[in-house]
Amino acid sequence: MSDWNIDNDRRRTFRIEEKASVSFRVLDSNRYQSPEKLFPASPEFTLLNDLRSIDEDSESLLRQVSETDKAAAAYLRLLNRKIERLAQALTSPHTEDSKIAITLSEEGMSLSTQNPVEPGQLMAVKLQLLPEGVGIIAMLKVIYCLATTEYFNEDEQNSFRLGGEFVDMKQHDRSLIARHLIESQAKERRLLKEQLIKGQQGKQS
Repeated sequence: MSDWNIDNDRRRTFRIEEKASVSFRVLDSNRYQSPEKLFPASPEFTLLNDLRSIDEDSESLLRQVSETDKAAAAYLRLLNRKIERLAQALTSPHTEDSKIAITLSEEGMSLSTQNPVEPGQLMAVKLQLLPEGVGIIAMLKVIYCLATTEYFNEDEQNSFRLGGEFVDMKQHDRSLIARHLIESQAKERRLLKEQLIKGQQGKQS
């Protein structure tokens, strides 16, 4: 039995608390079910994943271009950002109601739910990480499910908090989560730096 829990995971790995578009289904323990087959595929869901894969494939070429022409490499990266922003606008969930609060790390995640799920149960989880809109479908093994009076979404009367670890996750999906965590951490540091600079400027004025 795994000894994973969200508190241990917080000590071992970087994690974030955020809102994401989440769908999940508890799997039948009597027969194997592929998570990918439980959620209907959609062009919107796969679009940004495909763009990310193209980015990864082209990164080495961009580095080579940068060695000989930094301006051209910078221009190509700007084009990538424009395409990515357009894709985000097309695929992002349109309402706050479709988003719930989660805690996410490379090892697993926790979320609030209306119904209890037994520890050890397998769940198929479909995530759309924001703001990138990157989609991930994964298997989650429930480690704990606790009753709680803390509501993570005021619009939902969720009364349980469950946490689990990812099982047999594809390396590509794990890399997407790692990249999302790194970008979120970098954004948090930028915001803290900006707040510090503004605070210093306010004292000087």
